[in-house]
Amino acid sequence: MEIIINNQQAILEQGTSFDFIAENRLFTGSDSYTLTISFPLRGCAQNIAIFGHIHRAEVAKNKVVFDCEIRDRDFYRSGIITITEITDIEVKTQFLEGRSEQNFDETFDEIYLNELDLGYPEITSGKRGSCMDAMRPYPDNFYVALPWVNNTSGNIQNEMAWDAEDREFQWAFEDNFQLQSVKLSFQPYLLHILYQICRALGYKVYFKGINEGFDDGGIDLIAYKGNEAILIQCKNWENSQIKQEQLRVFLGDCTAYIEQNQKIFAKRNVKRLFITSCKDIDYGVKKFVEQNNLEYQIIPYEK
Repeated sequence: MEIIINNQQAILEQGTSFDFIAENRLFTGSDSYTLTISFPLRGCAQNIAIFGHIHRAEVAKNKVVFDCEIRDRDFYRSGIITITEITDIEVKTQFLEGRSEQNFDETFDEIYLNELDLGYPEITSGKRGSCMDAMRPYPDNFYVALPWVNNTSGNIQNEMAWDAEDREFQWAFEDNFQLQSVKLSFQPYLLHILYQICRALGYKVYFKGINEGFDDGGIDLIAYKGNEAILIQCKNWENSQIKQEQLRVFLGDCTAYIEQNQKIFAKRNVKRLFITSCKDIDYGVKKFVEQNNLEYQIIPYEK
């Protein structure tokens, strides 16, 4: 195996191994990444030439990243490698590819989804008949059994079929009428993952939109940490461009909510965050965001 960092070959200790995770980007929005890859520094001139100039303070304060390629016979991946920890003895890194690289944020350097306690679904198989029990929305269910295609085998997992007589979707049992149940694979709801990430980062989260429905006052989510509070609204609009009016309404809703809950927010640093999936942003919206106490973030919808 060869690991090329900034066009220089890095040296691994003999017998080194690491986990390589290939994500399904349709579910997670990420591509491949690794857990920790450690490189020796003491007595290794090649690695010192690559990493020796890095100060520990830089690793603690900022993202320290390098171009990286991993090669092993027919296996090849390119992306970046990030420095998570460095001592006189070794440097610890993480490799990120494609969307994993794009999604990288120093706030989450030491937070990995596979290390979070996401729990387990109570239902592990689908019985003959309606499949809607496994499709109930969050927070009634933390997990959902969506149909998906296994890229290796080509098989459809969690396959459903429309029953015209009962007028509902049911689990597909093909022609095996003796089979009374089928094993299901579950994905955690994004809101469940978000909740666990916020908890891991020390935030307390209140899903206002879910808990209060149409009475949420235009605020979908509130995150608390210390004296910080973030009021968040999300618009999953692929083609509908956000206008100043939506932002004005959101700011007004935030102001009203803060005034109604002065005991909660009086001594807190309150941020207002508006999230949309629409990539288009007009000049008026840009100027409004610049001139007002508002953070605006675009998370594009990927097909």
